[in-house]
Amino acid sequence: MTGFRPRRASPTIFRGGGTRDFAWSRAAGGTPTDFDRLLCTRLGTKAGELLAEGRTNVMVGVRGTECVPVPLKRVAGIKRTVPPDHPWVNTARLVETCLGDGTP
Repeated sequence: MTGFRPRRASPTIFRGGGTRDFAWSRAAGGTPTDFDRLLCTRLGTKAGELLAEGRTNVMVGVRGTECVPVPLKRVAGIKRTVPPDHPWVNTARLVETCLGDGTP
């Protein structure tokens, strides 16, 4: 995305088509994959299109295979978490991803 590679990840995962690969590869601080680069390009392009149309107070999300506007009031302040025993969390711990909860 911007070259920023976080070393810590929150167990909060926003669900959407294909975002799980993006979230975990970036959280692990790895090199961006082709998927990461294409996703960022698609999200950024859609954001630019929305701005050119005068649409504001939205974020761009992925629904299925489409990039879609999502009203900020629909997502602001909502926290969706992954259960601690979820396979994604177990996988992250196996590859020593820090989830910021003090658990090794």
